[in-house]
Amino acid sequence: MKKINIQKDDLVGIWENKEVAPFVHNDNIEITLYLGANNVNNIMVERDNIQTTYFSDEFEVSEINNGKFTIIFKNSELIDGNDAHVECRMYIPNKPSSFIANIRNLGDRYFEKK
Repeated sequence: MKKINIQKDDLVGIWENKEVAPFVHNDNIEITLYLGANNVNNIMVERDNIQTTYFSDEFEVSEINNGKFTIIFKNSELIDGNDAHVECRMYIPNKPSSFIANIRNLGDRYFEKK
């Protein structure tokens, strides 16, 4: 199996969570990650038609190992101005690109690039 090195440029764009087995929650929560497009870096969570957006100054990617990586939202409103770390895994570069992210208090979510 070929090792995939995740670079920041690989993640720039808009990522939406999708209900894909086994990552089906049936909780009516939609999460969108905006990464680096036009210097916008945020996490938007929509629940019961109410949107909450957590802005960040920028984002970085830190590769751990074995296909795991961390998206770091710098100076994020999600953590009162501190860096927010989103643990991710299983990046698939094929179209549509996708990965699994563990979102704080919401569990593992499947994301596809829009």
